[in-house]
Amino acid sequence: MNRRQRRQRRSGGGADFLELDVDAQLERLEAQVAAVRAATYEAILGGAVDSAGGDPLDAVATLNGHYEVCSEQVGAQPTDERIKQLDGVGAALQTLVRLAKAHANVRDVDEQLEHGDVAAAASAVAEAGTMLAEAGSASARVLGALHTQLVRARAAVRAEAERMADAMLRIDCASAVRAVEVVFSVGAGFDGAPFDSAATLSDMFFALRELGLARARADALADALAQGWLLPLLHQPHVRVHVARSALGATLSIDTLARADARRPELVSEEIEQLATRWRVVLEFVRDAVFAECADDHADVVDHVARRMWARVRPAVHAELLPRLVPAELDALDAACVAPLHVIEDAWALLLPPEALGLRAAARALLQTFVASRRRDLLAAVAAVVAAGGSNTAEVGGHGPVIDVLAAAGDGKKGKQAHGKGKAGSATDDALHFLRCAVSEQAQTLVDSARQTLSLSSGDGGRTAALYFHAVRDAFALYACSMAAAGTEARRVFVAFNDCMYFAHHLSALGLRLRDKWPPALRASATFVDLLALF
Repeated sequence: MNRRQRRQRRSGGGADFLELDVDAQLERLEAQVAAVRAATYEAILGGAVDSAGGDPLDAVATLNGHYEVCSEQVGAQPTDERIKQLDGVGAALQTLVRLAKAHANVRDVDEQLEHGDVAAAASAVAEAGTMLAEAGSASARVLGALHTQLVRARAAVRAEAERMADAMLRIDCASAVRAVEVVFSVGAGFDGAPFDSAATLSDMFFALRELGLARARADALADALAQGWLLPLLHQPHVRVHVARSALGATLSIDTLARADARRPELVSEEIEQLATRWRVVLEFVRDAVFAECADDHADVVDHVARRMWARVRPAVHAELLPRLVPAELDALDAACVAPLHVIEDAWALLLPPEALGLRAAARALLQTFVASRRRDLLAAVAAVVAAGGSNTAEVGGHGPVIDVLAAAGDGKKGKQAHGKGKAGSATDDALHFLRCAVSEQAQTLVDSARQTLSLSSGDGGRTAALYFHAVRDAFALYACSMAAAGTEARRVFVAFNDCMYFAHHLSALGLRLRDKWPPALRASATFVDLLALF
């Protein structure tokens, strides 16, 4: 027989058993269990059928029928002693069922392998292992003998499954021409004897899964494709990838890789399109050739291969691809960064959903990093201005008398003229002008930097407005801390006073012109008025 069908027969066991009363049925059942146990042990220890020439599993199936009949009788006439006796018989029978099934499965493996039914053989071995693990109350000697037979059967199935895997999936990444060759079926055993029906890729993957070897094979395949195809294509997307198909199989190859040239700091859309096209060829080969007509049956293995490949490629994508997508101007983020990532997501959608790639999250993190670097630049500039010190001043303000603080201090130096800078009248049409006076160059630089930073927040549709808003607030807080440590020299005190008035004037209205371009949540609460207390 090519594949033994599992017996689940439930037999009444003959009219003589049905005619017995309940107590006699229990006694007969106990005697039959003891006889079948002996025959089963003998078959397992001898590695053959029982002494009567039958199959222990057939005898166990007959006992199951007797047990069901007896259970009905005990249920109709229950007593504590009968229930206890029936439970003992049932437990012994369950152990015999497991032993008989395990023995039958192990015995059938050789015949199944001869016919090329490696999937059924692997299933039989897996089921036998489960049955053996649950037959703990059997004789230790019998369990040991059956375990030895199971180990040998499993080794035979594993050897055949790995032979088929090696024949059906050949990976060559060592030679100059890299190739992955897939053979759709194997029609003969290791000795050359033909099978009744050829073993397919689905049979091979099913056998590997039952033996717990599918993940190891999937890892080897994913690593080879990542190292031999996906990563090189990331660096050289112009290299061509080829797939040759026939009725017997398919082959994936890649052109000879040249030494990588110096890459441009930015990526152009043509390079992204080339990369996505080449990657799509590799991913289609995995789906349509490696898992030909069995992708649905082994969806978990396909998913594992895809995620493993992406795990090998992702660090390079984040380290080498994403930074090159960062544009020089924040306004170009959508066109230069997000759109190319969608192209890559579409290619990988053959095997993985976009959320599994995490590219959109990476793009958002990239944007946050980009803005955070601008924030650090602003604070670093403020720290540099504070550290530079100096006594130079700049004239600011719109109307009113000129107050030369340094001249008033009596040192005869004149402050630099900075007409137009920081003038309330020139920045807005506000009727409230700041009186003309001399402030420190550090104060003027801080106000100018704050204005420039806030202007950036309106260039990206308000997406980063909150980050720039808080960066400006932090800059003023940092400067306020430095002012607290200023000296007590008279002219410095006067300049510090002017600085405070200058800051208060600008903080009271800073950002009002940009509020309409900010997100609603920030627009409703963003203000710098609370910082007046610092000055």
